[in-house]
Amino acid sequence: RSPELELNDMGFQRNADDITHYNWMAYRSLKPFSIFRRLQVNYNHYVSWNFEGKNTYLGINTNSHATFKNNWRTGVNVHYVTVDYSDSALRGGPMLRLPNSLDYNMYINSDQSKKVQFRVRGGQTKGIDNGFTRKYASFGVTYVPINSLNVSINAGINSNQQELQYVTTDSYNSNARYINASLDQDTFNLSLRLNYTISPNLSIQYYGSPFISRGRYTNFKYITNSLANNLTDRFQSYASNQISYDGNSDLYLVDENRDSTTDYTIGNPNFSFIQFQSNLVARWEYI
Repeated sequence: RSPELELNDMGFQRNADDITHYNWMAYRSLKPFSIFRRLQVNYNHYVSWNFEGKNTYLGINTNSHATFKNNWRTGVNVHYVTVDYSDSALRGGPMLRLPNSLDYNMYINSDQSKKVQFRVRGGQTKGIDNGFTRKYASFGVTYVPINSLNVSINAGINSNQQELQYVTTDSYNSNARYINASLDQDTFNLSLRLNYTISPNLSIQYYGSPFISRGRYTNFKYITNSLANNLTDRFQSYASNQISYDGNSDLYLVDENRDSTTDYTIGNPNFSFIQFQSNLVARWEYI
């Protein structure tokens, strides 16, 4: 994807200026053996460069998936990132080096042919130098009392702690200040799906989902050397006498040179988001 490539008028494009090599290989059993109906082990890696030849990403992954003779399924995934640079993390600023990270997760699914089925998944992604930690878990149940009715409930919870989370860009002494902060975010979602087939041509589907996410920003800082090897060398945190919060305006006031005059302000980025989505569809297929 060359730097000039622009496809957003016809679809969704995450980024350009990207050359990526993917490799995937797998070993799988072709016949049931021991307690397994099917077993597969995968290895893959991803390597990216930009058009200037900078190696921007290197990730190595291995995962395995097994189906047992009772039709239960399980899998384990391990992913290690040893090179990670982002040209979008600072929203138009310089490229930012992201922490190396280790991600591991697993899942268990019961027999999907039974009237009651369940799914469990959980894992964690952790960056070195405590750059970030993401934990996630989900649980789902599906009930099929009759062939024409399917009811499922899924719940998920995510915890996200980031040391470098972009907040805004300000100007100080004609220099850009790419301001980040530590983020502590918790998210919970629940979804209910109901599918009822009245006839081969007529069905009813319902979907309802509450979603809650809360984020709190602390330890504001600005980027000083975005490509430094050590995480703590990439930023400078504001001292207590450089930043203060004004509750009346809901702004953080920054006095970077400590001359008792506000140099610039930062809008309060804290958020609490609550949403409920609901759809009820009657579907008639006339052909």
